[in-house]
Amino acid sequence: MKHIQLFEQFINEDKMEVFLNTTIKNPKSGRDVKVSSLINDKENPLYKKLQQKKAEIEGGSGDNDNAEMKEAKEELKGFQKEYAELADDMKELRSEIVDHKNDIKDGDDEDMVDMAKGELEEKEGQLEEKQAELDRISDEIAEVKDWIKNPD
Repeated sequence: MKHIQLFEQFINEDKMEVFLNTTIKNPKSGRDVKVSSLINDKENPLYKKLQQKKAEIEGGSGDNDNAEMKEAKEELKGFQKEYAELADDMKELRSEIVDHKNDIKDGDDEDMVDMAKGELEEKEGQLEEKQAELDRISDEIAEVKDWIKNPD
């Protein structure tokens, strides 16, 4: 077993050397350069792709999906689902608000108009609360996305 591990390590080192010595076009300068000169340049548009390839060669998962990254992606999915559900709820609330406003505008019966006004006020309050929650979730999504892009 130890011989197999040493052999795999030798092959990976060889692959890494070939990878680092590969010539690619630098999108910043337009010149052909070795991967080794770009691989640590976080400002370069190819940085993430080069890091992914490096991790793949080193035996990583290719997209750096360690346990922490997987957890962040799951958290992001949860926030996105929650956001979508909340957006649907808000759409429904807005529709109810429009209905109540129409009831008030078209109402002949004072009791019905008063009841519609009360319900309108309640729905507008709910809408404000949901908007605040939506904003919070949106901020959470942005934070998780930023972390996923730059976990360092």
